[in-house]
Amino acid sequence: MTTPNATTVVFHLARPFADFNYVVAIPQSAPVPPTKDTGVNYQLHPMSTGPYKFQSYQLDKQLTMVPNQFWKASTDPNARQLVSKVVINWNLNANDIDNHLLAGDLDLDAAGTSVQAVARPRSCPRRGSRPRPTTRSAGSSGSPTSTRW
Repeated sequence: MTTPNATTVVFHLARPFADFNYVVAIPQSAPVPPTKDTGVNYQLHPMSTGPYKFQSYQLDKQLTMVPNQFWKASTDPNARQLVSKVVINWNLNANDIDNHLLAGDLDLDAAGTSVQAVARPRSCPRRGSRPRPTTRSAGSSGSPTSTRW
């Protein structure tokens, strides 16, 4: 990989890869300096150039992100540091998510599973009332199931 100027990244592949442009276009792709590339362990503590960095990560359980002190808003006008901490939990039971939301311990059900039958009477106590819609997201296996901002 080379960077001939401030706005260009050139990748030098060992062999042709027809879908390369599609792979690097997804948000999970980012160039990593060779000194920071830890192979399969990279996901446990990735390098951050954005507004937040990993504070802690438990594989398939929880991610905590905090403001990145090296990020500069002046060089990244499309991003913001709006909160002091982001906690994302994975693989929670839908009923547990509802209980945490109703208790005020969570702000968002990122998977958008909607209110489960067990929690409906507590979330919509008036007879005939309907649950408020939850935030929907395009989820897939491994998608976060809850987020605390």
